[in-house]
Amino acid sequence: MLKYKYTIMFSIIFAVSMAIVLKYGKIYSGPEVFLPGYKPGVSLAEIEDPTIKALAKVERLFGDHLNLTILLKSPSTFFEAENLRKLKELEGKLRNIDGVENVLSVVDIPRFEGFSVRSYVEGGKLAKDVLKDPNASTFITKDGKYTLIYCALSAKRPSREVVTQIKEVLKSFEELSPMMFGEPVIDQELFSELARQTFVYPPLIFSFILIVFLLQTRSLKGSLLSLIIPVMASVTIMAIHFSLGNFLNILTVMTLSYLIIIGSAYGLHFYNGVQFYENVGIATKRKLIPIMFSMLTTVAGFTSFIFLDIRAFKELGILVSSGLALVFVMVFTFMRETVSVSSKKPRSLGIVYLGERFAETILFFMIVMALVSPFILRNIEIGTTGLNYFKKSSEIRRSYEVLSKEFHFREPVYLVLEKEKPFTALDNKKLAEIMKSIEKIEGVSKVSFPLDIPIPLMRIFVKNQPFLKFFIKGKALRMIINLAPEGVTKAEKIKEDISKILARYEYYYTVAGTIFVWVKINSEILSSQMESFFIALLLIFAMVFAIFRRLIISLTTMIPIGFTALMNFINMTVLHINLELSTSIITSMLMGLVIDYSIHIASEIKRTKSAKVAVENVGPAILGNALGLIAGFSILLLSPLALFSNIAILMILGISIGAFVTLTVETWILEKFI
Repeated sequence: MLKYKYTIMFSIIFAVSMAIVLKYGKIYSGPEVFLPGYKPGVSLAEIEDPTIKALAKVERLFGDHLNLTILLKSPSTFFEAENLRKLKELEGKLRNIDGVENVLSVVDIPRFEGFSVRSYVEGGKLAKDVLKDPNASTFITKDGKYTLIYCALSAKRPSREVVTQIKEVLKSFEELSPMMFGEPVIDQELFSELARQTFVYPPLIFSFILIVFLLQTRSLKGSLLSLIIPVMASVTIMAIHFSLGNFLNILTVMTLSYLIIIGSAYGLHFYNGVQFYENVGIATKRKLIPIMFSMLTTVAGFTSFIFLDIRAFKELGILVSSGLALVFVMVFTFMRETVSVSSKKPRSLGIVYLGERFAETILFFMIVMALVSPFILRNIEIGTTGLNYFKKSSEIRRSYEVLSKEFHFREPVYLVLEKEKPFTALDNKKLAEIMKSIEKIEGVSKVSFPLDIPIPLMRIFVKNQPFLKFFIKGKALRMIINLAPEGVTKAEKIKEDISKILARYEYYYTVAGTIFVWVKINSEILSSQMESFFIALLLIFAMVFAIFRRLIISLTTMIPIGFTALMNFINMTVLHINLELSTSIITSMLMGLVIDYSIHIASEIKRTKSAKVAVENVGPAILGNALGLIAGFSILLLSPLALFSNIAILMILGISIGAFVTLTVETWILEKFI
């Protein structure tokens, strides 16, 4: 019983942790988790950020929480009676969905005549005169083939449930080729993918890495132990995370995958050590320090996130760092109790020392790349929106392309106007001036507001006109400012220009839109990237110096991670992968992973005084680990989201480069100085 005390202890902890995860585990896909000051469970209004407060204010004033758009394409035109009938039928079904606050389409545009309001629908047909109405261009194309339906969702029901129900309704109108887009749709798609990241991808990653480990170790028991331990550690860490009232977000949802992919290396190195020395005790003595410092340097890469202002980064750093520390403890307790010497020795995987001439050639190439890198890196793209998380082949991206092409806009922004005294008919003239000025701003496609109706009459008609409900509520008026595709990248400048225009009027105003949330997030990315990079670099170097206590050896050991970091940015530039939320963490992660290889090879060269012998001794474990990491991250290539497939591409390239430079250039240089 005492022989397996750690095995029993960690098994009990794992069982309890699994129960906690299943009971309290939550996933949240909203982008506001990346805003400084955000805390789980707080309402939007409590977040101390002006962009979020503006959205919360619009929600409070008009009662709609989120807005989504449905794009419809007619086999002929929507001016024909049958197609118009289907449009009205669809709109009616959408209005009956619990959680849909308001529905707007071209049939809801009011025709103001004298003191009465009529409809553009006459005799079951849509009058073509509607195209003369300035409000119509937002809802229908001039040829009548495309039309939009706006759905304003309330906060009383989860938007994912409402979106799911809307999708079910749309199945009955497939002849209109319906496509949905907007933040609620993006949120649902992200949530579905995060669920796959939690429940589908980890088992696949486990299986792929197991195959690679089996190939190298020739031991099912050793391979399984190397992988089971990080699974147990990740579940334990997440149980603590959920117990504290937290949940998983776009970044932290990958904790399980990261720990399986990265943490499995510790067990693999320990198992290879046991087989090499043919003794568990000797392997423990010889491998404890290298694996411990490998863990600490990898943790340093993730620990750098803890110093950032964004909570999501902090949580990722804490979860992965503490998870890797627990994996290390379990390898030298739980695994040490259960591992044994096998009659089948691990394969060398064809590892050979490629020699001095080859290393010199690679070093020359590295120097050339470093010299030309400033000319390449100046083209790197920084920032993203929720739309960019999806691949170009996705329905969401295709729907936005149609929106941009046919309606000449991509992103709606809301301008809310208020004043101390009630709005009067005289305000219509001022509103017309404001709209005309805003439409002249570069990047603005169209400004929508029913100007042809005097505001006092709007207050009377609003009770029976769903179209007007979207634009007026109490003492507040709302305009829709549609940004052109090129305007999305200039959103902050457009916001400033709107403020300058409104400074000439007596109105209180609020400019709100999810695009400004992304602008705020993007502004944090570059500074966060630089902070985490230098913090990780300093922490890793300090640990490497503590291991070898010689400056020249420590600097040489840093060569692979320095070149890997450089090539990561070059790869992003060449492959047109933006530096954004998900990819901003890659450099620090790669530094933490690649330094492991450097430490193992440097420790072995220090012991054997031979690059050739060191490569033959620890090279197979390094290559096996690298292949395992590549196999694990390759699963993310299956993701329909560019968000995760880009991570996979960069990690695969980075790990390959880091392992290659370690086994060639670093070994050659270290042999000269040790």
